[in-house]
Amino acid sequence: MKHNDEFRQFQRDHVSLNKTRRRQLGEHMTALHNYLSNRLPGFRGTERQGSHALRTIIRPTTDEAKADADIMVMMDLDSADCGTYVPKVVETLQASDLYKDKIVVKTRCVTVEYSEPSKCEVDLVPSVERDGRFYVCPRDGADFEETDGTGFREWFNYQNNITSGNLKRVVRLLKYARDHREQFECPSIVLTTLAGQAIRETDTGTEGVSTQADTLATVLKRMSDNLARMPYPPAIKNPALPTETFDPHWTPGQYQQFRATIRQMSHNAASALQEKDRDKSMALWQKVCGEKFGGGNGNGGTSVSNSRNSPKPGTTARTRSTPPPVIPRPNEDRPFG
Repeated sequence: MKHNDEFRQFQRDHVSLNKTRRRQLGEHMTALHNYLSNRLPGFRGTERQGSHALRTIIRPTTDEAKADADIMVMMDLDSADCGTYVPKVVETLQASDLYKDKIVVKTRCVTVEYSEPSKCEVDLVPSVERDGRFYVCPRDGADFEETDGTGFREWFNYQNNITSGNLKRVVRLLKYARDHREQFECPSIVLTTLAGQAIRETDTGTEGVSTQADTLATVLKRMSDNLARMPYPPAIKNPALPTETFDPHWTPGQYQQFRATIRQMSHNAASALQEKDRDKSMALWQKVCGEKFGGGNGNGGTSVSNSRNSPKPGTTARTRSTPPPVIPRPNEDRPFG
């Protein structure tokens, strides 16, 4: 069974970052943009990146934990020394009474940490453009590192459109299993990439991506099948920039645990989707999503039936028009699929 109502309620009450914290995080990001635009030497603009921009951000594991977001800070390429750009951002923030006591300097970014009441942090990642390509600027004196967060977002949004928005919800559910249930270790960018790569152009308008339950089962099955063919930790590349590799830093044991967990989640999701008995199906979905799914009592909860949201017997999901193709930026070879 699909349990559409239960999935929506679970996302709202347990998985997604609540509206207040999303608003506070957005306000901090806007304020940082405005401050840097007026004071940072060589400032060219900012672009939101990561889970906040992808709308895959989830609520922290505790009320005290911080929500986080990423901002790419575009700057003029005025030095061949990549180690000079992070210090410029640090110096600019230190000149502000509002920010000077909130900053943490890291290799590729400057983190601004907020405590009560918003409890969040924003990573400011300096970047420069050269010949139409974008680079982050490690402050340790290493070379510039090419990146394409914008291309990744475009790719993910394209994959998400194929599922009518269900892919982003599935990524949130997978991140919830990782963080709140501590079932495996995997960086968000890697988890998002693997989930996105499980979606195919031919899925458009099919039942396999018509609901959260269907899309979750589809993604888990294909992720499990792909991982089964890779006995050792694979190189996870940016689909928008194949020369950029996302390093998950898995130990062999962590990778095997990840594979085994995805395989078991896939089995439980497929069984839950096919199970006709409501309580048995709910119990199986709780093995995938956690005991809070559907009310948290382990026997189907008290949520109303989702029969009005499920396709009628003998029918298929409503066909949706194919999303428009993503147009690559000039001078970029951007494969999709």
